[in-house]
Amino acid sequence: MMSRSALSLLLLVSLAFGGCDDGPEGSHLRLNELQALGTHNSYHILAQDPPDPALNYQHTPLPEQLDGGVRHFEIDIHRDAVTGDIAVYHIKSIDEGASCTTLAACLGAIRAWSDAHPHHHALVVLLEPKDDLARFAFDIGQDPAMTGELLWDGHIGDIDAVIRAAWPNRLLTPAAVRGRHATLREAIITSGWPTIDATRGQLAIVVNDEGALRTAYRDVLDPAAFVFAEPSDDDAAFVKADTPGADPVRLATALAAGFIARSRADGDTVVDPEETAAAIASGAQLISTDYPVARTDGAHPGYRIPWPGTPAHPSRCNPVTAPPDCVDADIE
Repeated sequence: MMSRSALSLLLLVSLAFGGCDDGPEGSHLRLNELQALGTHNSYHILAQDPPDPALNYQHTPLPEQLDGGVRHFEIDIHRDAVTGDIAVYHIKSIDEGASCTTLAACLGAIRAWSDAHPHHHALVVLLEPKDDLARFAFDIGQDPAMTGELLWDGHIGDIDAVIRAAWPNRLLTPAAVRGRHATLREAIITSGWPTIDATRGQLAIVVNDEGALRTAYRDVLDPAAFVFAEPSDDDAAFVKADTPGADPVRLATALAAGFIARSRADGDTVVDPEETAAAIASGAQLISTDYPVARTDGAHPGYRIPWPGTPAHPSRCNPVTAPPDCVDADIE
């Protein structure tokens, strides 16, 4: 039996070091009860003399964005016809600048930062598979490979191998959230998301497609990534609400059910203060911007999103879904 003096010493040590969890408190807070800032086309490097004003923006490398408080990313992926890699860029030959040029490199950069900052709340990466040029070539009877990229048809499941190689552990998957429930939707509605503390240091991937590629990815067994779904779908967990004012009832329904929504604060570099304010106030947990920091050039010199987060606490209590006792410091 442990002596009273030994028990007293153990209690003092426990109080001094915060028990077993040396991260922030707030274990009751869940992932859908925070709101985090993210970037659109997060890899993007400004092309010289961009042909379209919507291309007139750029971002720092992903680790630098994380240092600045960004907690979710959007990455366009293509099947490279020459290397066979899953390449990262916007538009072939027109807007190819990227701070990380392959999916493996992008996820690896995020992983390296995560390893050095293990108490961050769960990060999210939206992967948007693109093959627009290849599709156009195919439709007119030409070889898609001549465009430098290949069709995603039959290959969307290839992303899982890259994801799992870059994040062999600490990956938040649909299976982990679903647990013993029959469907992912049922798990979210009845049991809710895991807590912020339970998922520190983890990464969730979402396939950013709502058409044929989403349908194809849904056939992948034990998928590494979630999909953007409708609130009524069995695999509902993340929903897209890029323009929060477009369908407020749908967004409110999704938030009330416990789903995580993504909204854009300034789509295609267009800055509309009312739209930005609406996105931030909407309760969408993931707010994407082209302006996480002020720039001296581009479409809106000196502008940055009026994000309510601070350097010490980059993410905040969600204005719609967080409980009344939520404190920003408990999130990160």
